[in-house]
Amino acid sequence: MLMLRELTTLADLGLIGLVLDWRARLGKLLHGPEPTLAQATRAAVAVGGLQDCALQFPDAPEDDLRRAAVDAACAALGLDRHS
Repeated sequence: MLMLRELTTLADLGLIGLVLDWRARLGKLLHGPEPTLAQATRAAVAVGGLQDCALQFPDAPEDDLRRAAVDAACAALGLDRHS
């Protein structure tokens, strides 16, 4: 929850770079060791969007939010989650 809600604290602790590194690693896991700019951008949108949904909709039913957020992240990545 700290990573999702307390960006100021992360910045104060010097951890923003670590979070960005995690996102970059995820992009490489999803798209290979040298993702294109488009692929890396889609990965950043997908991961950032998941974080945003956790903050934006705290009162939404957990299962519904998870389903909607993962569907949106898959769409950002160009994946069809249901195939």
